[in-house]
Amino acid sequence: MKISNNKINLEILKNNKNNSNLIKEKTEEIFIKIFLKNMRLSIPKNKLFKENNNEIYYEIYDQKISEILSKRGINLINK
Repeated sequence: MKISNNKINLEILKNNKNNSNLIKEKTEEIFIKIFLKNMRLSIPKNKLFKENNNEIYYEIYDQKISEILSKRGINLINK
């Protein structure tokens, strides 16, 4: 009976580690997205040309960049 319990405990530990890695990755993704958005907001707007069309593009771009960087890991949250 101990053997089966040990196997179950190992599976639980593996699942917890996978879940914590996923949570870490998603947290970093959110942080990076907010960081990029705020950096973009800090750039003065050009009043000569309307840039409303670019906002959607930048949101999608920031989302993809944050996904890529979070998968690589920026070690924002240590294990």
